[in-house]
Amino acid sequence: MAPGNTKILGRRCVAFFIDLIPAWAVLWIIFAGVTDKIDANVDCSEASDAGFPVCLNFNDSTWIGESNDATVIGIVAFSAWFLLRVVPQALTGLTLGKKIMGLKTVKADGSVPGWGRSLLREVFFIIDGFAFYLLGLIVSASSTNKTRVGDKVAGTFVIAANSEATAATPPPPGAFSAAPPPMATMPPPAATMSPVAAAPPPTASGPGADLAPPATAAPPVAATPAPAPAPAPVSSDPVWDAARGVYVHTDPVSGARKIYDNATSTWSDDS
Repeated sequence: MAPGNTKILGRRCVAFFIDLIPAWAVLWIIFAGVTDKIDANVDCSEASDAGFPVCLNFNDSTWIGESNDATVIGIVAFSAWFLLRVVPQALTGLTLGKKIMGLKTVKADGSVPGWGRSLLREVFFIIDGFAFYLLGLIVSASSTNKTRVGDKVAGTFVIAANSEATAATPPPPGAFSAAPPPMATMPPPAATMSPVAAAPPPTASGPGADLAPPATAAPPVAATPAPAPAPAPVSSDPVWDAARGVYVHTDPVSGARKIYDNATSTWSDDS
């Protein structure tokens, strides 16, 4: 299962083309620097026969280069690919395009891919790039998690950076003598008892009843107060307080009651 939202295929395509811009810019600068420009449209097959394996026709001009020029261009192309794609994804899960488009490459647990997975998914662009990257696009579009061949082999996912799964941090294991027990439902507080209504005073009757002093009403029966809700059980080991959704425990040294704060991953006094 993907650790976030993977339904961002359109943004992935835009990010990929953004990543191509600096790579092609570097490659073109080096290519123009090591080759010779001829202001004529020369047939590249003839240039190859003449000992110039590097040849490019562009805008009625031709750039030609020798075999050592081809070696330099190849080294630069590999370096640009490695520094712009492999390195940033291995360390942060990002490339320039993914950063701009709000995407991130991650493993199944949501962490960054690391060197091996990052290199592997990039190498498999050899397959995903078949027919001008049409194969990778088809595989991604038809996949449940929108993963291309390189992602399937490397075990990676491209997700929206703001959709990473988060979870509350549990108390650190081993912080006390034992790990917190499983969450349990705390007993409900005792039901509140309704007060007992006082009986009406007796009515005088017989001769002279109108002269008799009014009978004194019996004092009302005091209502039995409802017992206070039982506090969450605490001990020297952390216990889950379902009423507040926190772990609590009693410090075995000071006897103070403590609660665990997920936001700071620390124990604090239960005020």
